[in-house]
Amino acid sequence: MDFVKKVALLVVGGVVLLGVIAGAAAWFSADPADRSAVIGSAGRVAGAFGIALLLPWLTFFASTAAGRAERNWVGAALVAAYTAVDAGLLGWAMRFSTASTTVIVLGVFSVVVLATYNLLACDWLAERAGT
Repeated sequence: MDFVKKVALLVVGGVVLLGVIAGAAAWFSADPADRSAVIGSAGRVAGAFGIALLLPWLTFFASTAAGRAERNWVGAALVAAYTAVDAGLLGWAMRFSTASTTVIVLGVFSVVVLATYNLLACDWLAERAGT
């Protein structure tokens, strides 16, 4: 299992690095109106990230129940549900209905980071609960 976790962390690290590079390229190639839109929504995005970071901890009972079920699909469904809520919050915060390419790239990168966070937080909570 340690090998699988190490490979998963390397893959996630590569995806995060690719997202940082793509986000930087998108940021520097964006016109001033796009940059202004991204900066203007920073408060909403910070609030969405705050909720997304607290969600697994506020619903720790769901992580422990998924750990007790001892079925991988239950844990995967929980992480997918958290990630869907996070993606919805970010979609609202970044106003994806009127989004530019820069905002979409940064949004997708944020969802990947939050999905990884959800996976690690749920795993840690399930371990601490003794399941």
